[in-house]
This record gives sequence, C-alpha cells and structure tokens, in this order.
Amino acid sequence: MLDYKNLSRLSIAEYDFVIYRSRVHSERIDGIKKIKVLFSDNEMSKLIIFETRPTPLAAEDVINTIWESNFSNEELKIISHFYMQGGFNYEKMGILDRMIMKTLSKILSRKKDKSSDEAGFEQDIGSSYDISSREYIAPLIQFVKVQSKVVIGGSRARGTNQQDSDIDMGIYYDESEGFNVTDVDKMVYV
Repeated sequence: MLDYKNLSRLSIAEYDFVIYRSRVHSERIDGIKKIKVLFSDNEMSKLIIFETRPTPLAAEDVINTIWESNFSNEELKIISHFYMQGGFNYEKMGILDRMIMKTLSKILSRKKDKSSDEAGFEQDIGSSYDISSREYIAPLIQFVKVQSKVVIGGSRARGTNQQDSDIDMGIYYDESEGFNVTDVDKMVYV
C-alpha cells in the first residue's frame, strides 16, 4: 500500500488499476481532488475507490450522497466505487474529534422531537462499535481478482493528534492467498 502522495502519473501508467481509500469527513473523501488530478480523462477508469464508514449498507441515500458529493455523474459512470460498512472507535479518536462527537451526542439526547435519522445518528455516535465484516469487501476483491497489476493506495484515516478516527479495513495481495482484508493498523506499508 502506498501513500497517495507517492503516486505520480508515471507510476499510475504501470498499473491496470489503482485502488484508493481514505476517510470520509463531512461527506467529502479526503484527498480525492488530488488523486483525481493524477488521472487524465482516459485513465480515470483505472481508479477504484473504496470507502468504509459506520453507516450501514442499508442507508443507500447517505452512501449515494457521499459519491455524489465527490464525483460528477460522468465520473461515477467511469470510476468503480465500493462502500463497506465499518465502525466507530472513540478510543482511537483524537481529543478534538471525540469532544465534537460527544457534544453532538449530548445535543441530540436533549432534543425532544427527533426525526428517525436524528435518533439513529444519536444511537450511532453514543459509543464505539465495529460492524465491519470480511464479506463486505468481496465485491471489490472479485472485481480486481482477475487483474494482473494493481497498486493499492490511499491515506490512513487520521483524527486529531494523528490518532485513527475510525475502524479501517485495508486490502492486500498475497500470491498464495490472493486478495485479503485486514485492519489497517496491521498492514505493512511499502
């Protein structure tokens, strides 16, 4: 896995696909503008995006908002994109992110007439949890399995003070095992 900052147009040309993963913050994928600049219009189909968030897979409208906030309709037709539900980890958040989330949770708990979205969000940010599963990465693995040269790039999701702000999954390739998923903290970066 490479940090996207180490990618260049020349290095991208070597690969059939580039898989990019970064955190989503306020519906924006961190670093996506910079990564898209590396691809010319005819190379955009080499880009594969995968994202993890605590949002359940059933919340398609929320997930679609993420894609629509980061890509034009034309880009969405060309760029393969995958979503995997993940988790929420207060213990790995920086102090500022943790304070913001706890404050928001407290505000929502005091609100009397909550919409179903607000009630669900209040429950979601109340405590840490992990709803990730290896099965969620299967479509991405299946998509790239037949490709010969793939580079997996991205940036780790970081909160304040360089602390992980959520539970991240990463993929890696091993010739004997094929593509696999692991906790990003356990990945070896090359």
